[in-house]
Amino acid sequence: MPEVLQALAAGRRLSEAQAAALGASAVTEAEVARALRSAPPGRSPGLDGIPVELYRRFKASFLSILARLYTAVSTLGQVPAGFTDGLITILYKAGDRADPANYRPITLLCTDYRLYAKVLALRLNPCLADVIDREQTAFVPGRRIGENVLALQCLPELLRRQGRWAVCIFCDFRKAYDTLDRGFLFRAMAALGVGEGFLALVRLLLADTRARATVNRWVSTPEASHAGVRQGCPLAPLLYLFIAQALLCLLRERNLGIDVAGQRFAALQFADDAEVLLPSADDIPSFLSAMATFGDATGQRLNVEKTKVLPIGAVPSDLPPTAHGLQVVSEATSLGVTFASTPDPAAAATRWQEVLEGVEACYGRIASLRRLSIFGRGLASAAYGVSRLLYRAEFSGHPPTATTEALQRATSKLVGRGQAPHAQQRRFAEYPDGIDHEFFDFAAAGISTLGELLHLRQALTAVHSQAAYRMVWFAQLRGAYAFVERHVAAERVALLVDALPPGWVSAAQSAADQLAAGGVQPPAQPDALAAMIPCLAWRRSAAAAPLTLRTFRVREGTALLTAPLRRRRLQSYFAPFAVEAAGAAHDGSGQEVAALLQRLWRLRCDNGLKEPFWLLAHNGLPTAARLQSSCKCGAAAPGDRLHHYWACPVAAAVLSSIAAAAGGSIPRHAIWLCRAPAGVYAGVWDLVCLAAVAAMDHGRRTLYALSTGPPPEAPLSAIAGRSARARFWSNLADFIAFDCAPLSWRDHCPTGHPFIHTHPATSKLVVHCPEAVAAAPPNAA
Repeated sequence: MPEVLQALAAGRRLSEAQAAALGASAVTEAEVARALRSAPPGRSPGLDGIPVELYRRFKASFLSILARLYTAVSTLGQVPAGFTDGLITILYKAGDRADPANYRPITLLCTDYRLYAKVLALRLNPCLADVIDREQTAFVPGRRIGENVLALQCLPELLRRQGRWAVCIFCDFRKAYDTLDRGFLFRAMAALGVGEGFLALVRLLLADTRARATVNRWVSTPEASHAGVRQGCPLAPLLYLFIAQALLCLLRERNLGIDVAGQRFAALQFADDAEVLLPSADDIPSFLSAMATFGDATGQRLNVEKTKVLPIGAVPSDLPPTAHGLQVVSEATSLGVTFASTPDPAAAATRWQEVLEGVEACYGRIASLRRLSIFGRGLASAAYGVSRLLYRAEFSGHPPTATTEALQRATSKLVGRGQAPHAQQRRFAEYPDGIDHEFFDFAAAGISTLGELLHLRQALTAVHSQAAYRMVWFAQLRGAYAFVERHVAAERVALLVDALPPGWVSAAQSAADQLAAGGVQPPAQPDALAAMIPCLAWRRSAAAAPLTLRTFRVREGTALLTAPLRRRRLQSYFAPFAVEAAGAAHDGSGQEVAALLQRLWRLRCDNGLKEPFWLLAHNGLPTAARLQSSCKCGAAAPGDRLHHYWACPVAAAVLSSIAAAAGGSIPRHAIWLCRAPAGVYAGVWDLVCLAAVAAMDHGRRTLYALSTGPPPEAPLSAIAGRSARARFWSNLADFIAFDCAPLSWRDHCPTGHPFIHTHPATSKLVVHCPEAVAAAPPNAA
């Protein structure tokens, strides 16, 4: 332990002012409010069963209570009974499900504990950059996971150009968070100047930690834990960085690492993921010796079976399959990305296929959730499916065309029809016209690193082609730089930039033009970046100001990406829909429909109620014409959307009920474009239109379900019409029953207002369905 602590103490320390701020005993309401805002929703609560949403809902009452509680805890050095108790549940990782080692324990902690830990984490987080070296890219403000990924991707080529080779050891620690020695953690924090005040608070949270385990709904008796930090505690990842920093300092103390551009790289780290760099396999014994010392001090033991040795650079051809007990591999995976000394296109294609299969399996699980609307399926597919490909594409390049096409088909099938990728389906003629299959633009998959890419490209362009100029390949890797020759970097960057939309690099051109027009020599790399960053921007519409890199946000980037799709929707879907709804009187621009859908989306109601209207506007419904059949109502007219959602007797039953309640005839544009008739509040009419289209869709489905023979079958139309009319009024009733109506509706819906009005006795909003309407025959006009 002394050697590790001495190596750690030789580095930087926090200032006394920083230590004093960290250890302040007073916890303010502002600190609690910030912790409450940053706490992720939807997390499982601890033993008390109180979710964070309850604290948010009643934060006006809880903020002062929690602030006083946390101040008392910090001042007295005591926590309430059961405050630190947890409930351990397990999550399957990979491998044999019968092997307990393949499960990760997660401690479910009570929300009041998590909020206090979050307060401490928010205090500590801004200070980490002052004591945690730049090779560590996890949980430190301003650092990104992509920096280490880019470094590991570029090092093999750099070493190969220099005729060198090295080994990269992908370390795997056994239960890193759970086996951490708390005594060493406290000494490491003290060595880095955290201060006794904050140390006392951390000791308080890690003292007398007990937990119950739950498996298959069985809960064990409480057991005390004396090692590790608890996965599930907001402070735990930040505390582990002190352990990771100790490893990095020890490796440097043992003079392990490789030299790149005059600087020593010992390891690249992301929390407990560590890739140690050695000049050759002959240095592995020294590495293992250092790891043994590190393990004795910290409790972190190397998992030899899972630790891999990857040779990189100009690798000799006679390397053995193992080196000093560690497996030598041709490729290794870390941080979700596979690294190899020499890229293998065939292996890359296989990995993309594996990713696609994982996405399809995820889509299958989403499809099994039958109550999800088209919006829910779209959100789930983006969050749990497409995101897997985007992360890999950011660092591994664009997937093969076959992969993107398969993903588009699977996503369209899931989102549009709620079907799993490999589910048997009936083929529809030209179905669905209204669902865009072009969901993805993988040319922008590297959007989070686009700024750095453009900086580098412009710096390369500004350099004379004959100059022996050495450039930074990945920008500012925490103060350490990897250099490559200009022509190598230019070749790599050109391949990436050529895949981007041309409009995205417009401002980069202006930076290059400034250098050329001035007739000056290219500046040094930092100066060039400083000059170009303010000039970088993306062109938007002619009226809008350019979007600069400094003000860039993901929302704005998404708007740039989807602009062509929005224009296509206006021209191909919304404009024809508006003309069909209002006839020649409509201008045919489609803007009214786009604004209408935005307005309806803000209406707080079940998304299942919005789905049929959205599909109607996009012409994405499986009409009888697309089924290559005729409507079961027996009509001779084409079974298109105009028939199903206006002319069909089933739809007419809903329309007649609406007309009777509104007190007059209802034109088509009133329903399809949600234009409220006189005497009906616009907000209520929006709901009526959604409920009407959803009821018509329900009636259409009911008619098909009841049909057993060829048309005409008039009695079935009457049955389906009555069912559709009942569904319309039940849609309104559900909206009121779930208290979805805004409070402002009471001012606009007095007693007697059509459809929804204020009850004279209770002053509450209720559905207003006159007896004459309820008793009317289904097709009465």
